[in-house]
Amino acid sequence: MTNPEKLIISTHERWVTVHPANLVVAAALAIRAGKENTEIVGTVPETGRYLDRMGLYDLTRTPSPFIYHKKEESGRFVPIKIIKTAENAGAGLFFIKSIAKITRNYFVIYSGGAEYTLLKYRKRIKGLPKLYADPEKDRHSAKDTLPNFQGTLVAVDLSLHETPEFNYLLSNIGDVYDKAIRDRKRAKYKTPKFI
Repeated sequence: MTNPEKLIISTHERWVTVHPANLVVAAALAIRAGKENTEIVGTVPETGRYLDRMGLYDLTRTPSPFIYHKKEESGRFVPIKIIKTAENAGAGLFFIKSIAKITRNYFVIYSGGAEYTLLKYRKRIKGLPKLYADPEKDRHSAKDTLPNFQGTLVAVDLSLHETPEFNYLLSNIGDVYDKAIRDRKRAKYKTPKFI
């Protein structure tokens, strides 16, 4: 962003298609610049009502040009949400990463100048993947030389259909997380402390 105090968002004049991760980055930049310094300019096509439904217009000084019947979210999509607490963030990230791994979907986290991308579990491997509390043990790619992003972006494609894999995940996720917490506590108390 060349001018972090002002954000101008524009779209193609005939169509709009935006990946949810890009939408969240635009929302984060809009929050940083402030509602009064953020606007959506130009003619936004009918497909741009997605920007309104996801909540981007709420973060800008531009009124939404769209009038339509807003359907209930009910699992089809999740509008932009601002989360200001780090409480239980680790558990939430572990849960989401595990869902993405089991259902063979994408999971990316980008914070500061670093990015972590969970690689899809290979279909040719039989059986269900092992879940790890430590993300470094999963097949992944990582970069730490990216442009600095002041915030944390978590992007994930999820399919929450009831499948054997998803049911497996729900039944085992608590066990894996509890074991990781116990192991961390054990390691903490095994380290000698000199007073």
